[in-house]
Amino acid sequence: MCEMFCLNGFEIDSNGCEICKCKAKKACLPVICKMACPYGWAKDESGCEICKCKEAPKQCQTVCKNKCPYGRVFDNDGCPTCQCKSASTIELPKIPTDCGPVCMIACLYGNVLDKRGCPTCQCNKPPVAPPVDCGPVCDIFCPNGNVLDDRGCPTCSCKPGAPFLVS
Repeated sequence: MCEMFCLNGFEIDSNGCEICKCKAKKACLPVICKMACPYGWAKDESGCEICKCKEAPKQCQTVCKNKCPYGRVFDNDGCPTCQCKSASTIELPKIPTDCGPVCMIACLYGNVLDKRGCPTCQCNKPPVAPPVDCGPVCDIFCPNGNVLDDRGCPTCSCKPGAPFLVS
């Protein structure tokens, strides 16, 4: 029995048994996704980020309004802080060099990757934006619709046009 802890688990021998040697950390490919995730990206079973938003932790406070092009720094509870990541803090993975030729297909959301992390001739599907909890809105009727805030939620202001009615 092996008395050491391996963050990524143990290597497996030819018989399918664990040996007392740690698995190397799997190189994760960068997430190429056109969606903003206020709580960061979800991770797959290998610990790599995927094009899906992480759910909001129950104990997080309100997220700051400043924009962070490289994402936010997260605290120990997994909650976003107001501190932005810099370009130098983004860890770029090692992409396999033995992938071979790939078909010439332009994919807006990147190519589907095979088990080795190599691109295939299939395109990733567009991401689905997470639902936004807008909360209650004041009781006004806006014939041209409400003005939306930066999250896409209606505000208590009407879009310009005909006058509004208070009910």
